[in-house]
Amino acid sequence: MPRRREFPHDRDCALSLGDEYRHRGLPGSIQEDVLQIGDSLAQIAPETPGFQCAIHGDFRPSSLLVSTKNATEISSVMNWGYFESQSLPFLDLFHFMTARGPTKTWGARVVQVFKSMEAKTPSTGIVRDYAQHVGVVPELAPQFLIVYWLRQCLLRMRTDTPQLAKILQEGISVPLNYLRANGWSATGQPVEIELQVKK
Repeated sequence: MPRRREFPHDRDCALSLGDEYRHRGLPGSIQEDVLQIGDSLAQIAPETPGFQCAIHGDFRPSSLLVSTKNATEISSVMNWGYFESQSLPFLDLFHFMTARGPTKTWGARVVQVFKSMEAKTPSTGIVRDYAQHVGVVPELAPQFLIVYWLRQCLLRMRTDTPQLAKILQEGISVPLNYLRANGWSATGQPVEIELQVKK
């Protein structure tokens, strides 16, 4: 299980996300929300010894080659430009689950995964199975999805062209509005509901 310092509670990351958001000319400010979310994640994470793992960083169907003899057999994984030797589990899995579909609806797909995990639908059974396999309490999976979302927001803002501001806005605002309604109040304070670790 990840320890406290492995969650993104570094205020510099949140400040960078807020600065990039403003630089893009997107409406409003997200800095306080992101700071509160990062701090809440750090409080939830245990102080016990944790672990990190290598990730592909851009794991999606277009990065996979399948066998010509068996369409369900992966023969190669390409595009290793975002590889990290030390990162958190779940990030590649969530990217694979949300990367399919139009870029302009990525934020809505992140929210759909939140809702599916909360409802424990068959489509997110792989998340629960993976949590069990790597020894993570399944109730922490939503926090990993928040980590994935924050990380991807920052990556997208640093690499996308200014013309994609509306796509960035959807990817940030839709999940943020969901978190405000279901895990944080409008002022960014954590609320004791399903996004917190269940005791």
